[in-house]
Amino acid sequence: MPSRPLIIGHRGACGYRAENSLASAALAHAQGADFIELDVVLSRDNALVVCHDLHLDELTLAAARFPGRQRADGLTYVLDLDWAELRTLSIGPRQPGPAPRAHPSEPLATLDEHLDQLAALNRAAGRTVQLYLELKSPAWHAAAGRDLAATTLACLARHSLSRADDPVIVESFDPAVLKRLRTDFKTALRLTQLLGENAWNEAACDYDRMRTPDGLRAIATYASAVAINLDRLLPEVDGTAFVTAAHAARLAVHGYTFRTDALPKGFPTADAALHALLDETGLDGLFTDQPDAVAAFLKKRA
Repeated sequence: MPSRPLIIGHRGACGYRAENSLASAALAHAQGADFIELDVVLSRDNALVVCHDLHLDELTLAAARFPGRQRADGLTYVLDLDWAELRTLSIGPRQPGPAPRAHPSEPLATLDEHLDQLAALNRAAGRTVQLYLELKSPAWHAAAGRDLAATTLACLARHSLSRADDPVIVESFDPAVLKRLRTDFKTALRLTQLLGENAWNEAACDYDRMRTPDGLRAIATYASAVAINLDRLLPEVDGTAFVTAAHAARLAVHGYTFRTDALPKGFPTADAALHALLDETGLDGLFTDQPDAVAAFLKKRA
């Protein structure tokens, strides 16, 4: 386990810059993040696009830019556009949302572009900030005849990222794709099992069972960490029992997502919530939209 909790910049520093953009990732690096978390999906021409959603409509003006390219549900999907088209779009504030943010718009970027930028920032700073990469909806891609896992592994390999000690973790809500990475592809990369809620329909699995001690031991056969919703840890639920069970299974525990503009219920300040999460619950890492806030807390605690 790390000597101090890891700071994981959620979609970069998306509390300040457009999520998953190069600018957001660069700011997270500057704010002291240990990891930069990004999401990846595929375009029509198989480019790995860094985007959280399968569709573009909450983040871009894709519908206006590409009229007539929407599916029956009225949405414009990344998979239906080539990268040459996607690169003309800018990511803006997520709408709708509980607290819309007035970020400047930033261009969409590919995983290759993010990897190149991260390597350059690491060289300039003289420290290694790592990548935390989520495979978004791999089963949905597979149903469309696409192999998100294989395409992602090939991209990472081009950047010399394939070993257990390389600075990248791959995560997914879908246990099937993580097991496939470990058994079929025999990847040595570190893997994290994201634990969601069954109502989210993220994957064909039972997250309630996966959170049990038996479920955690099963996860440990293919992953080295789990990531869990902060609502499962604070405040009504005693998260220490879950963290203890995960540690007993030799799994690190990372919590998502800490926001200073949307604190966990019952905590008047960011520091109070961070104390509960990191000092009392014992998380090994924290996904956050504001890496600077977590870095400042850990600096005061040191």
